[in-house]
Amino acid sequence: MKKTIIFITVITVITFIKAGGVTAQGISLGIWPPLLEVMIQPGKSITQVYKLSNQGETDLLMTSKIASFAPADEQGSIRLLPWANSGILISFQNANLALGEKFLLPAGQTQEIVLKIAVLKARIGDKEKIRAFKQLAML
Repeated sequence: MKKTIIFITVITVITFIKAGGVTAQGISLGIWPPLLEVMIQPGKSITQVYKLSNQGETDLLMTSKIASFAPADEQGSIRLLPWANSGILISFQNANLALGEKFLLPAGQTQEIVLKIAVLKARIGDKEKIRAFKQLAML
């Protein structure tokens, strides 16, 4: 019995000495506002400021994408759909950013993204208003 306890103790100590360290990393990304609901008259535009916050310990390489979405299930999941322009123009107002291009968001930093959303007057009637639900997804 005593030999068994000594043997188990020795094996346990050897296991802890031989085992390498385990490293883990977490991603903590915040986006505000997460969803934008606006009404824009044709021929007009709005400007919206988004704040991306990297609260993790690792720098993140981000890519911007504009996508339409539809409900996927009853749990609130969404399904991303291809972006259908339909007379809505979306662009960054930041000089150092462009839609679809990658940018670095350092750990512990916050990046403001200024988005301009315009509705073309030529493709939509003057008196008609549209209701746009668009989400900015960082992939």
